[in-house]
Amino acid sequence: MSIWNWIGASPEITDSIPEISESISLVRKIQNSEPTPEQRNKALKNICNLKVIFSNARLRASVISQIPKDIIDSYPSIKKAVQLHYQIGSESPSNDQLSEFASCLGANIDKQLDASNSCDLPSATDSPSYSLYEYQNVVVNKSNSLLLSGAKRFLIHMPTGTGKTRTAMALISLWLNSSKGSVVWATYSRELIDQAREEFIKCWNLTGFKKIKISYFTGEKDTINEDFDICFASLSKLGRCSRSYATEDYKAIADRISLVVIDEAHQAIAQSYGEAIDRLCRNNRKIQIVGLTATPGRTTDAENSSDTDMSRFFRQEKVQLEVKGYKSPIDYLISNGYLAEPKYIEIDLERFAEQSNAEITVQLCVDAINDGHSRIIAFSESIDQAKVATSALNALGHETYFIDGMTPMNRRNQVYNAFKSEAPKPILIVNWGVLTTGFDAPKTSAVVISRPINSLIVYSQIIGRALRGLSAGGTRSASIYNVYKKKDDSFRDLVKSFMHWNAIWRNQ
Repeated sequence: MSIWNWIGASPEITDSIPEISESISLVRKIQNSEPTPEQRNKALKNICNLKVIFSNARLRASVISQIPKDIIDSYPSIKKAVQLHYQIGSESPSNDQLSEFASCLGANIDKQLDASNSCDLPSATDSPSYSLYEYQNVVVNKSNSLLLSGAKRFLIHMPTGTGKTRTAMALISLWLNSSKGSVVWATYSRELIDQAREEFIKCWNLTGFKKIKISYFTGEKDTINEDFDICFASLSKLGRCSRSYATEDYKAIADRISLVVIDEAHQAIAQSYGEAIDRLCRNNRKIQIVGLTATPGRTTDAENSSDTDMSRFFRQEKVQLEVKGYKSPIDYLISNGYLAEPKYIEIDLERFAEQSNAEITVQLCVDAINDGHSRIIAFSESIDQAKVATSALNALGHETYFIDGMTPMNRRNQVYNAFKSEAPKPILIVNWGVLTTGFDAPKTSAVVISRPINSLIVYSQIIGRALRGLSAGGTRSASIYNVYKKKDDSFRDLVKSFMHWNAIWRNQ
């Protein structure tokens, strides 16, 4: 796919500028070799002044006519170029419009190439401002194909720390750019909603074709804007309102949407949540549903009825992250630095005989600091023990913060900002019942788990706080200090935990 191929295939341009065919043929011939000065000058002589071509509406249209429709539909930037062409029409385009049009097609109109300058022949474009990793693009493409085929429900399964939200927002942007209808993003906590909204705005500002309207359906006072394009909703409020379809807000949502994306989808089949989604679909048959999770089950026992209920809810259809040549995508993600290499620290409980949970938490946090970690999250067994551990660590001179479910959002944000700062000193958060999901701090390199955990789902989410790899802005390795050992190997093996529920999904 190349702008020069489209220009060279345009009879309007080759007829208007007879020399251009020869020049483009020469570019194709020499693009993988070192051109001689004569070849270079001849190649650059006629084709490189894009302003001349793109300023002419007829020539601009002839370039667009050479772009295959599937390419236009698949690449938002190219579709944006087409829309911009129609906006400009027969008017004389401004320099900004020309630059934007060329940029959308992968060219830089401001870097004029001619025989007198020293620029190299273009061999690649710059990276897009909102770029995805290759494995994320694979998931987006698979998911988009399922949506286009009419699949009513399916689940996207990606490990914690691999950018599930970013991937989902790219998929949603494709949907909205294609004018297929409004979208609801549903999840169970306000923090997750706020983070999703920020990620969507970042994505849309760089990939969207038009202004869209955002609505919220979370708190008691929220009411829906009937002409919204995307609505960020809490599953709990959807559940409350769904009990009466006559509720105007709920009816406005059900009538308008075509796509529901459920974050942390293992929560979706809780009775009230699942019923809310099912009611939406009964009242609007065109709705398609996409789930998003790192743990496609609800219990550690893959034969549990809750797990099979979840697979049935999503029609046993799962888009799982896969990488060609690797038995497990986890191996690929770690070897390429997208995930940190986990190191499970075995704790000798005899060392902590008769010590309180707070004392154990403090000692393991100090161990993590002595092991060279500077961003540490501890999960205590109770609010009181977490508060005591926080006070003790501060008394020892370590900057430590406490968070629980009652901590106000403005205070949480202050703590998060301090934790994510570039300060070289160790900073710790001791929490209870909060940071298992929805907290993204890539430099976290250690988690201290001093509470018993029987759920592989919760355990996977907790260790995921520290699993961002170097290629994703994180760390090379992550240390897991776990007081309570489990016999199940899935608790000490990322590959096994990722594949744990595959048996209950189709074709897995």
